[in-house]
Amino acid sequence: MECPRCGAEARWEVVEVVEGKGYVWEAACEECGWEDTKYEF
Repeated sequence: MECPRCGAEARWEVVEVVEGKGYVWEAACEECGWEDTKYEF
């Protein structure tokens, strides 16, 4: 995924799966230090 702050390639990973509801993922950019957590349901 692309970092919304600097445009570099940001890494992301699913950190928790909520059975029957969705999942939680975290994203981070090593270039500028941006981090985010999203909940997909």
